[in-house]
Amino acid sequence: MIAGIVMILAGTFLIVGSSFLYSSQGNVSWGGFVLIGPIPIVFGNGKYGSVVSILSLVLGILMIVLLYIYLKKGRSSESLK
Repeated sequence: MIAGIVMILAGTFLIVGSSFLYSSQGNVSWGGFVLIGPIPIVFGNGKYGSVVSILSLVLGILMIVLLYIYLKKGRSSESLK
């Protein structure tokens, strides 16, 4: 568990550090997806901001579907006990 936390923190620091290094060149694109209840908020900026936004939306929807499948599978196995 500690190794996982360390890797997440290291990845976060690498992403933030690289954004500071390359932001002065003006070619940084970013985007994201936030789900607040049933309302999705998609945002992005830069040359490839729309592509990054769409990719994050697709990955967000995929995670929600996988969570639903995982929870549904867990409920059906509990009913067999």
